[in-house]
Amino acid sequence: MAAPTYFDHLNMRRGSHIPASLNYDSWTFDFFENLFYERLISRFDFKIPKNWNHEWFEGLLFISGYMGVFNTNNYADGKIENQFGILPFSSTYYGIGIQWQPTNLRAVNRATKRTMEGEIGKNVSLIQLRPNFHGAMDIVDYYAKKAATISSSIDSSLVIERIAWVIGANNKAAAFTLQEIMDRLASGQPYMVVDKQGFQNGNEAAQKILNDNPFEVLDFNVGNNYISDKLLADYATIVNQFDTAIGIRNNPSSGKKERVIVDEVNANNEETMANVTTWMKYIKEGFKQTMEVFPELEGQLDVRFTEYSGSAEVKEEGDQDAMQ
Repeated sequence: MAAPTYFDHLNMRRGSHIPASLNYDSWTFDFFENLFYERLISRFDFKIPKNWNHEWFEGLLFISGYMGVFNTNNYADGKIENQFGILPFSSTYYGIGIQWQPTNLRAVNRATKRTMEGEIGKNVSLIQLRPNFHGAMDIVDYYAKKAATISSSIDSSLVIERIAWVIGANNKAAAFTLQEIMDRLASGQPYMVVDKQGFQNGNEAAQKILNDNPFEVLDFNVGNNYISDKLLADYATIVNQFDTAIGIRNNPSSGKKERVIVDEVNANNEETMANVTTWMKYIKEGFKQTMEVFPELEGQLDVRFTEYSGSAEVKEEGDQDAMQ
């Protein structure tokens, strides 16, 4: 994921160990992480000041989890070149209030040439996504890992489904050979040469290849190996679960053959709004505080849920109709 992602957030997000048996590469994981992140930010339609960068603002909110809004002109030491107006920054909170809430924010940016800090609600404002000050990348990464695992399984399955033979040979140790068989087949190799001697203590089916011929074929029923349709259905379920977590209404009948009843649809709608209702509450409170601290931003901050119409129409930045 691109900036703004700092070492502490990377440690939190990537600190868990991925077992080698999952066998998905970083490119696959990054693909799904970016895919789900863009899906997440599409759910929210923001109205922000024209001098605020949308990518930076969304990154601070959804990746870092919170931001401080400062008037850079107050920290410019009178130098015009260091005055950039009111902007959001990646910040550090400190101080403990009577209810154990943070009381102050501090931000450092090379362009301002000076550390910026202030009291929350007085001369700086706090905009946060969740009550624990975390972003939403735990949700994105959780489902990205699952999707990457399914994707790698589909890749292997598409190859294994074509396999019709394992070829026996007399020149390798059985244990090594069997391991090689599984590794090669899982990695996409369509067949594997095995050591016939390794099958001396095998089952009846394996004994069939023990003869005087240098090679022998053990036949498999290729059709029995077909599971790609099930994996694709599982992937659709993962996407639906992610959509539910980020507030995108989806089809609750995924994987269900019988007709969906009205109560199931309503229950899904309620579940879909559970997380994002809290997020929206905190975002709006942050916008309200920002406009109270900086009255000149009145009417320039708002957010609503995106309504997906199926068209690809893009509203112009600052379009007033977008917030109506």
